[in-house]
Amino acid sequence: MLDFDNVSLNALANLIRLRVPESLNLEYKRSDALSRSKTDEICKDVSAFANSAGGTIIYGIVEDKELRVPVSLDDGCDPAEISREWIEDIITSNVFPKIIGLSIHEVALESGRSVFIVFVPQATTFAPHQSRDKKYYRRYNFKSQPMDDYEIRDLLKRSDSPSPVLYFSSPTISKIGDDFKVSLDTKVTNRSVVPADFSIWKTLIDQRLKADVIPIGGADLHSLRHEPIRILDSEFLCSVKQTNLHTPNHLPLIKETNYNFFKITFKLKNNGSYFVGYQAISRGFTEIRGAVFNLNCENLWISYRSHSDLFYS
Repeated sequence: MLDFDNVSLNALANLIRLRVPESLNLEYKRSDALSRSKTDEICKDVSAFANSAGGTIIYGIVEDKELRVPVSLDDGCDPAEISREWIEDIITSNVFPKIIGLSIHEVALESGRSVFIVFVPQATTFAPHQSRDKKYYRRYNFKSQPMDDYEIRDLLKRSDSPSPVLYFSSPTISKIGDDFKVSLDTKVTNRSVVPADFSIWKTLIDQRLKADVIPIGGADLHSLRHEPIRILDSEFLCSVKQTNLHTPNHLPLIKETNYNFFKITFKLKNNGSYFVGYQAISRGFTEIRGAVFNLNCENLWISYRSHSDLFYS
């Protein structure tokens, strides 16, 4: 499991061992990208993540530029020159408005040098964020690209629209015969200060999985047609179930209030990658998030990669 809220040297080694590729939400950089001569680039990359779907930047990784997978850790940064405080100061002093929820982690190498992990939440209430060079950037094809006018206008709507979001519990994985059984609890909340009086929720589960979706708290799920989903740099055909939350039958979703929603259970049997996620729709807002589970029967391990901050403990 890859938990970017509690990153260790072991977790970074697993990223490299599993060859987890870069994506919309994950980028690898060499440690020298944190040099004091590259502060403009740091701010551009961080603001681009915030203006897109959020994500994680790992400074200290050698990557295969063609396959965009990690190869090894590099020599790291000298902590006497580069620190968490310095990185945070560069970002908060040069990206406007300030990114709420930015998190920076330092992982010490055996040599005494350090690699750094920057977690960037998706901007909502204060979107969009402007970089040091007075431009607005977004993530596109693994790069930070300047935004067009219509994209900036669309981001401005985040500040006056609800932002409903669903979180998965950390997966519970058990071995049953030749199969792996995975169980996920879910909860929903709202990242925006604007209440969500009405929201539509679709579960998107790889149609190859025989999954059970069990409502908690009386949600009424009904099945829809299969839909192809392009997500996390792969395409999956998903079975879809939908439920609606609206007042007066339900309380509105308000910021920082969590509701238990439903439980998902499924079995992994054959080698491959499988998508489990959701789509949330509300006034002025739509978003698809989820996780790709990878099964290797020969080595008896399961890994997964997901959108940032998808899982809670």
